[in-house]
Amino acid sequence: MSLHTFIPDSAFKQQRLPAWQPILTAGTVLPTFFAIGIAFIPIGIGILLFSDSVQEYKYDYTDCESVNGTTCADIIGDRSGPGVECECKPIDFRLEEAFDREVDLSRPPFPCASSRKMYIV
Repeated sequence: MSLHTFIPDSAFKQQRLPAWQPILTAGTVLPTFFAIGIAFIPIGIGILLFSDSVQEYKYDYTDCESVNGTTCADIIGDRSGPGVECECKPIDFRLEEAFDREVDLSRPPFPCASSRKMYIV
């Protein structure tokens, strides 16, 4: 091999090509913005129609009677903090109208759980 076999000194071989940068003008940004907005309108309409068909029944059981005979609101209010438990007696409720689809029962999280995260270090 000869000592004179060097890589040719071109901008491509030496990686000195300028980087491509988009030229943002009002003529390119505004049509793109409106086109994307118009594309998401059907998605928003679909989500709105789907959420309107959801049937919901809320029952506030904060003042339910516990197995001790007092209300859970009194027990939680007297001993606030993590680890406070209250077991309610069975609650009877009736739905005003029959649900058309599957039923998902859920309860909101314990009120202190959402404010507890600010104390976690």
